[in-house]
Amino acid sequence: MSTANPSPIAKPVGMALPGLVIAVAMIGDTLLYAVLPLHHQDFGISLAMVGVLLSLNRWIRLLANSGVAAIGERSGRTP
Repeated sequence: MSTANPSPIAKPVGMALPGLVIAVAMIGDTLLYAVLPLHHQDFGISLAMVGVLLSLNRWIRLLANSGVAAIGERSGRTP
């Protein structure tokens, strides 16, 4: 008689929401870095403001990534 538990099967449904959130965020990032500098006049902002927005985006991502990493370390890895 074997007492070993079979390995749990990963549920791909649990990864659908995080994957969707990352995909939408990447679309927004593409807009900021590829489209905005080229078509800033269509958005009604100056080229200098584009630089400010891109800089703010990096700072926000830096702070957010640090916060998410801290939450991840506190909650630990889940199986």
